[in-house]
Parts: sequence; C-alpha cells; structure tokens
Amino acid sequence: MQHRIAPLVREAATFDAIADGLARGATVHVRMGNHFGARTLLRMCREHRVKALKRRCQAAAILGRELPSTDPVSR
Repeated sequence: MQHRIAPLVREAATFDAIADGLARGATVHVRMGNHFGARTLLRMCREHRVKALKRRCQAAAILGRELPSTDPVSR
C-alpha cells in the first residue's frame, strides 16, 4: 500500500511548491502594477493547489483515513 501512497503524497508536495512559487511571482507582478499578470499567476496557483488536494484525497482514500498533517503547528 505504501508504494501507492508515497507517489501521491510526493506529487502533492510538488504541486504545493509550484503553487508557492506562482504566488510569490504574483506578488511581484502586483508590486510592478501588472494586475493582469498577477491574476493569471494566482489562477495557476489555485489550480495547482486543487491538484495537490486531489492527490492528498486519493492517498487518504487508499489509506482509508485522513493523512497526518506535515505543517508545523503555530502557537
């Protein structure tokens, strides 16, 4: 089962990293005054976040339970 879950989780992490880069790029475009470019990058960012979420959902369905969080808990 692990051999089916690990690639999905890895893909989700990759999509999240791409989305983070797109969001940073959108911030630069906003600061330069290019709002159309920023909207385009934010739309691409959202699409990558959805892809990541789908991969995590597939992994959770295979595992039969919710995946543990990898994000640090902020206090």
